[in-house]
Amino acid sequence: RRVHGSPWYDGSAWRSSSARIRRVALAEGDKIHTVEMTHRPDGAVSVKQDGHHIDLCHGVLGADGTLVAQVDARRVTASVFLDEDTDALHLFFEGNHHEFKVPQPKFLSSKTVAAAGSLNAPMPGKILRVLVEPGATVEPGAPLIVMEAMKMEHTIRAPGDKPSKVERVNFTVGDIVERDSALVKLFEDKAKAAK
Repeated sequence: RRVHGSPWYDGSAWRSSSARIRRVALAEGDKIHTVEMTHRPDGAVSVKQDGHHIDLCHGVLGADGTLVAQVDARRVTASVFLDEDTDALHLFFEGNHHEFKVPQPKFLSSKTVAAAGSLNAPMPGKILRVLVEPGATVEPGAPLIVMEAMKMEHTIRAPGDKPSKVERVNFTVGDIVERDSALVKLFEDKAKAAK
């Protein structure tokens, strides 16, 4: 039952403890921006980005992507668009366009892909979801397996720059895998995939 005035049903940023700090890394081209956000009990957010400090109050993001916020006692308007195909966040502000992405961890880079299209587990973990089956054709970057490691979900994606075909999936949901276990095997080339 909802109780009027209860902090547990308060839609603001009220917290039962002190300010909460969250750190995020965002890539803009080759540059990595470190952003630290402090959510204060009064609902305001203090933001530090690459050594610069701003106070953000009363920000509202509309369904159309329009962001209206009070920044350092100044009202600002920007447009925000998330490209779900590339996971890029586009920010349009004061005539400038900025494109941000969350940097890809090194263990998900193409260097972790073993020879002949075999994809290995970056660390020990548990298989949460298997998203492909043998014979499926997958696009580069397509999710193949989701695993849990170190209390975080990691998506293993198809490598390369052209579609490939799944030869075999070596694990099922719930399996525990060791580091470097071959999770998925892709056909080496289209000639073998056709056989």
